[in-house]
Amino acid sequence: MRPLSRAALVAAAVTLLAAASALPASAQQFIRIDHCNQVMVNGQICYHYTFTVINSMSPNEVGGVTFIPVTNQAPGDTCHTLVRVGPQYWFDPGDGAFGGGGWGWNCGTFSGGQILGVIPPGGSQSGFEVTLSRAACCFQVILSAPVLIGDETGGEFCFTCEGATASRNGTWGAIKSLYR
Repeated sequence: MRPLSRAALVAAAVTLLAAASALPASAQQFIRIDHCNQVMVNGQICYHYTFTVINSMSPNEVGGVTFIPVTNQAPGDTCHTLVRVGPQYWFDPGDGAFGGGGWGWNCGTFSGGQILGVIPPGGSQSGFEVTLSRAACCFQVILSAPVLIGDETGGEFCFTCEGATASRNGTWGAIKSLYR
């Protein structure tokens, strides 16, 4: 087998780049679930997620992320947030700050004339946490620049917690008795 020429390698790389750029924006990742588990809140099983926001679509910095519930997910839909925690330099404006029952975070710490915590193009920010009332909740996600109005990207994203197992306190004997 003979090695590929430099021209063949360049042509292959250009073809791969062209194919990747032809993907629709919705195929590009902008939220990554890092971890999920079941938690008990007021006697109800809920789902706690830690996730990363990825700026894979915007040529500008991202300084805000908004989640608007997708309507008509299910009859009697009760998907809502119970707890939200953002990473350093990001703040949660609180319930009612976004229309349509939405929620989110914004960068709001300034130092030396710069906004701290923004996500540069191609970068990511981990440390976001949310506890939801259901295992699967879908949202329209909007990633926005810190100061540019109208420069927004994103798409639909569904939090899913497949395979999460409930945990509860118990003795080893009680656990063994479940499997006898």
